[in-house]
Amino acid sequence: MRNPSDDVEAKLRERANTFPVSRDLASILASVDAIAREIVAVDADAVDRDARWPERAIRALQAAQLGGLVVPEVYGGRGQGLLALVQICEILGKECASTAICFGMHCVGASVIARNANKYQQERYLAPINAGRHITTLSFSEAGTGAHSIIHNASSCLSDRTNSSLPGTRLSLQTADTLIRTWCQPRLSTRNSRPADSLAW
Repeated sequence: MRNPSDDVEAKLRERANTFPVSRDLASILASVDAIAREIVAVDADAVDRDARWPERAIRALQAAQLGGLVVPEVYGGRGQGLLALVQICEILGKECASTAICFGMHCVGASVIARNANKYQQERYLAPINAGRHITTLSFSEAGTGAHSIIHNASSCLSDRTNSSLPGTRLSLQTADTLIRTWCQPRLSTRNSRPADSLAW
């Protein structure tokens, strides 16, 4: 008896094959496939067992000039979109989910910066991202969930009718050069992080 999920999977594969893949993207996917086989798969057990940052894999992706995957070409990036990112994360995720999510979050963070980058941000963040010298990430942390690389302790205070403040504290993030946050905090702690490239909005 045929499993209904087999039909769904076959339809998804068929639909995925209808997207045009440029020569540049085909080359990128071939490069990622090699990295996934030669580095990501080899390190996956240790990354999971030791709860370790997948540094060798991320550095290999950067060395393959994929740090700026989703950064527009006008800013020196590869100019690829979500289709490329999804396909790359699928290849990586088959070997190591941690590597896929770390690279995916870097690309999302790079995309956020590139979206409205001024000249300073282009030079300070996008150029090093494109050159493979800078990693970025997003903060989606909740205390007690197991996903709390950053723990915010914040409360909103109304100081008068027109101003409010959001005092807070933060534990350090040790793996990213840039941190994109969705709320502002008076001061970014750089203890145990890489302060030269920290970004707070």
